[in-house]
Amino acid sequence: MIETRAIENQWQSWSLLTGLTGPKAAAAQVALLNSGSAIKGRLGLRTDPFRFRGSANGVEFQASGIAGSLSLREVSLEIVPKFVLGPDQLAVWNTSTLFFLEALAGKHVISLIAENQKWASHSVVDLIAYAFADAADRGFREQAIHVYRQIEVSTSVLRGRLNIRRQARNALHAPHMLECDVDELNVENPFNDVLKWAATVLQNLAREPTLKTRLSEIARAIPGEAERSVSQRHHHLRPPPQYRAWADALELARLVANGMALSSNGGRTSGYSLLFNMERAFERFVEVALGHVIQEFGNGRLSSGRQQSTAYAQPAFTDGKTLYCRPDNVLLVDGTPAMVVDAKYKLLDSDAAKPENEVGAPISQDVYELVAGMFANDCGLGLLVYPSNTLATLGSPQVRIWRLNIYGTTVRIGALPVDLLSLRSRATFASRMQSVGEQIFQFLSDRSPLAD
Repeated sequence: MIETRAIENQWQSWSLLTGLTGPKAAAAQVALLNSGSAIKGRLGLRTDPFRFRGSANGVEFQASGIAGSLSLREVSLEIVPKFVLGPDQLAVWNTSTLFFLEALAGKHVISLIAENQKWASHSVVDLIAYAFADAADRGFREQAIHVYRQIEVSTSVLRGRLNIRRQARNALHAPHMLECDVDELNVENPFNDVLKWAATVLQNLAREPTLKTRLSEIARAIPGEAERSVSQRHHHLRPPPQYRAWADALELARLVANGMALSSNGGRTSGYSLLFNMERAFERFVEVALGHVIQEFGNGRLSSGRQQSTAYAQPAFTDGKTLYCRPDNVLLVDGTPAMVVDAKYKLLDSDAAKPENEVGAPISQDVYELVAGMFANDCGLGLLVYPSNTLATLGSPQVRIWRLNIYGTTVRIGALPVDLLSLRSRATFASRMQSVGEQIFQFLSDRSPLAD
């Protein structure tokens, strides 16, 4: 299997990327396209994640909307986000990913990784796999999870509860036996199934041989069955209180399940993937930042509404269709819309083109969508939030502000770049969230009732 690295949204030579030529390159291309539909559905992507095109230099490949690890029999890809510009930033991204995904997961689990871990030496999936292995070891120091399961038994002595229906049914051919329902502690339960599934998946994905061996041993030691459907049916498992030592491992298993896109098309295209919907992850990150603003600065006056459709244009003809917009978030002051906030998982113009001595600006389409949301919600503030890859040279994040005159009223729109490549600890994550929250609040308070 060839292992290679792709940059999201960049067209790259398929042969140079994979080291494959001829029939092998074509087979890997088919396998990737076959897996794309399953990944799109599993992650809720808006478009297909993989594309190919012909060029003067041969076949070119592009991945979009996702980041993580993809393993097929023909090829293995490590896909890094669009704002990771070069090899020197890759190790930084591997670390930052884990803290970034905490916002997506909704619970802090990444601190399970030892502080002395050599971050730069692992892929993202290896880091998650190490965390899971450490968490599973803590669980094993207690015991495997047991839960009560009802079983049916026929016995000469009453055990548990007498089942009247079965007793009546068997009265003629076995009148001397009692039909009972017994609650028995058992290791065959969904908790262990999810854990075994996660250990098996991470074993397939892990790059380092010693880690793969360790995960293989963990998978064998966990009782139960590693069912593929278990991860989809049990995203929110909470272990019984006496087995709380397994809570971290279960939470990591849930993180893997939420980000897992399983490709199993049969034959030569079977494989596993640990891929995350980056657009959804960034939107979740912004939602967490807004929650921080409301809690830290709101003083009981701030609230938010998420992805609510609002009409901004009524038809002026019979049977016409009302036009709606659906911004990501609307911040309200004392219940009244004050600012529309849209998360845009794309690069500002200057970040994408990297010209000299120019500050990034949002593209016109983003501005049009934002203004429609402002108009529909009758508020004079709108903020676009972007990931940034040039913040290290620009310094602290600052809202970049433009003024628009609309029908005699001046409204303001802002663009806030957010650095996602320096989240190297829980402290830096909290500091970044604080900084983003302060910038959002400052932009809001300058032109809202909060300034009164």
